[in-house]
Amino acid sequence: MLLLAPPAAAHTELVEASPGPDALVEAPPSHLVLVFDGVVQLTADAVVVAAAGGSRVPLGAPAVDAPGTVTVPLPALAPGAYEVAYRVLAEDNHVLEGRYSFAVQADAGADVAGAAQPAPATPAPAAVAPVEDDDDDAGIGVLLIVVAAAIGIAGGLGAWRLSRTTGDDAA
Repeated sequence: MLLLAPPAAAHTELVEASPGPDALVEAPPSHLVLVFDGVVQLTADAVVVAAAGGSRVPLGAPAVDAPGTVTVPLPALAPGAYEVAYRVLAEDNHVLEGRYSFAVQADAGADVAGAAQPAPATPAPAAVAPVEDDDDDAGIGVLLIVVAAAIGIAGGLGAWRLSRTTGDDAA
């Protein structure tokens, strides 16, 4: 019975974002790019960006540029913190949603002496925070496999015992 059980499929996840989680970007980005490790489709309100006060940022129409890449045009963002919320449909019909924050750095401007400011170091790409999965499909699947295996073993032992008893009665 265990040999007939289908392999557990992993859900699609966000693997890269630009700007990424907890990123501090020097200049306002012109696009938001979300890269998933599987094919995704857009849902209503697939991507929402909100400013620190909670007001929604008006976005351009999101597009799926490649099977797992969603690109959203952004308006010129003012310096400050922003929260990205996304909700897409994975190929296995699982709704994938998550959120993270990034910030646009305030313009430093020139110093009083007029000397050129050194360019800030380019931040390393931010790791994507794992998305909380609200359902326990994998845990339920494992539980069902264990229960089915236990029933199969018990049935097999019962049939074996019955055949031995029936064989002894015939002799």
